[in-house]
Amino acid sequence: MPQIKWIFLADDDTILGVQRLSEVLSCYRGGGDVTILGERYGYGYGKKDAIHKGYDYITGGGGTALSVGAAKLLSQCACASLSAPDDMTLGACATHRLRVPLTHSPLFHQARPQDYPREVLARDRPISFHRHSTPDPLKVYATWFQHDDLALRRRDEL
Repeated sequence: MPQIKWIFLADDDTILGVQRLSEVLSCYRGGGDVTILGERYGYGYGKKDAIHKGYDYITGGGGTALSVGAAKLLSQCACASLSAPDDMTLGACATHRLRVPLTHSPLFHQARPQDYPREVLARDRPISFHRHSTPDPLKVYATWFQHDDLALRRRDEL
């Protein structure tokens, strides 16, 4: 499917604004270019016994946008076990084995909206939130993303 430029990976409790994600991805080429975009975390840095094992990864909860080129490269990576965290495994493989840079965006969020200062969220245009036991996920979507996504649908219908 040559028209596909991006693949988006996310946890099953991630809420996403499709229009906002589309806006951000329009700033990148996608397709065959190698781009891995999301909220970057670090693991294993600063520990004396793990200094050389530290690596960055894109959090699965906030979601990961992979260009098709990046997805092809990452297909060389494999989890050590079924219980291994997929986001951390991909990050370690991208960082150490493939030497692929990870692009951080503060618009992807590993936590719920109420876990961030309201001023920060008002300043940015969040793309995603994660971990929705409370409040109701439909309410979170309606509050943060529905308006933009409905405008996207209306524009596509014209």
